[in-house]
Amino acid sequence: MVVVRWHAVLVYGADRDWTLLAAAGSILVALLWFYYAWRQTRPERALRRMSRITRIDRMSGRQFEKYCIRLLQALGYQIVAWTGGTRSDQGGDIIAISPRGVEVAVQCKRRKAKLGPNVIRELIGATASGMHKGRAGMVMTNAFVTDGARAYARRNGIRVVDQPVLQDWMDRVRLRLDRRQARRTNLITLVTLVMLGALCSAVIAMSIVMDQGATHPHSTAPPPNSPSAAPARSSPSTAPGPGSVVKAYFAAISRHDWQEVWRLGGKNIGHGPSVTYNGMVSGYHRTAKDIVTSLSVTGDSVSGQIRAYETTGTVQTYSFRYIVRNGVITSGHLTLLGSRS
Repeated sequence: MVVVRWHAVLVYGADRDWTLLAAAGSILVALLWFYYAWRQTRPERALRRMSRITRIDRMSGRQFEKYCIRLLQALGYQIVAWTGGTRSDQGGDIIAISPRGVEVAVQCKRRKAKLGPNVIRELIGATASGMHKGRAGMVMTNAFVTDGARAYARRNGIRVVDQPVLQDWMDRVRLRLDRRQARRTNLITLVTLVMLGALCSAVIAMSIVMDQGATHPHSTAPPPNSPSAAPARSSPSTAPGPGSVVKAYFAAISRHDWQEVWRLGGKNIGHGPSVTYNGMVSGYHRTAKDIVTSLSVTGDSVSGQIRAYETTGTVQTYSFRYIVRNGVITSGHLTLLGSRS
């Protein structure tokens, strides 16, 4: 058996074999991480590229139906299934469950001209007595809908997602994907810096050990200034005050950071007896920003008023009272005081 060893290069007194091993391990972990992040973002990148009306206009009818499936999934719809390829779809191309738990039958129409009441009438028949009986109806289209068809749909409980609403949905999904990508980029950068720091620390530590071993061959104690000799320090952490928690809660709503809203207490208040994350997000889908106009704190109780700006142009004034414990809102309520355009 022949053992081949390389002795050509030393790095600050450390053996090259150890240096190469640490470097190879760091590079391998980095490559695996980047590959994983790339695979995870492929579907999101494809959905983001398609989120333009001009791209939708060039799709075929079946491509538009498949795109609507991915868009609904990105918006929190569950169990989204395509039925448009079957002979028995009877007016519904997609069936799904909305974030509020409502079963929905979706009719997809990629058109150049405006949609008239015939499409609405077909979907009303399918949800009233056809195979989609009992489901709520929704029409998704890249075109505009005539005023008569829109009024007909409103009278019969059919939701119309025409070009303006569809573009708004696509913008919301694209913004959400951009934020998620930014978080991933920050995480990848952090992991890369940590691995580089670990590699440099390993090289420096081996250099110190080799130098100390050469100077004091019988001493195994670490030098007095080495990191291992330094006493561990602990800094006490305190939970933020109740007023700060409530302000952070409304600030997270304004920047649409739903994970932070959920963590600060969105899971505990204001969304019905069975709170879900998707239901909470859906409840804020029209909110542009919330501004706290007054706030008072008494023990764990925080009360005050906010001004809520909606994407529709409406401004609503609410009073609130929340109970905050250990940095989280545990209960409370909002009361609508007034509304104006």
